[in-house]
Amino acid sequence: MIFIGGSHDVFELPQGVITNIGNIVTAEHGVLIGDAPGADAEAQSLLAGYRYEHVGVFRSGGEPRNNLGDWAAYQYLHPRSGKWVETRPSHLFPNGRRKPILEAKETR
Repeated sequence: MIFIGGSHDVFELPQGVITNIGNIVTAEHGVLIGDAPGADAEAQSLLAGYRYEHVGVFRSGGEPRNNLGDWAAYQYLHPRSGKWVETRPSHLFPNGRRKPILEAKETR
């Protein structure tokens, strides 16, 4: 399984990333990808253009913001409460990065 995710500020994937995603498709690797605008949505668009099926979309909230290939969606759950994790300051480290979430649940 290969994870693909990136910045909200990226709206054009570099050629090297496009080539790597093509190689992932050729090798038929499974892909887990984010639902955010920016790099996630751009990579989703590329995978959808290939009509690639081995993709899951992860999200932290309600419905995925982007799921361009109508793939299975997975919701990240808090390991203790079993509730999904919203993007809120209480779930961030002081440097603004998300705390790791250990479990995922298919919601489709």
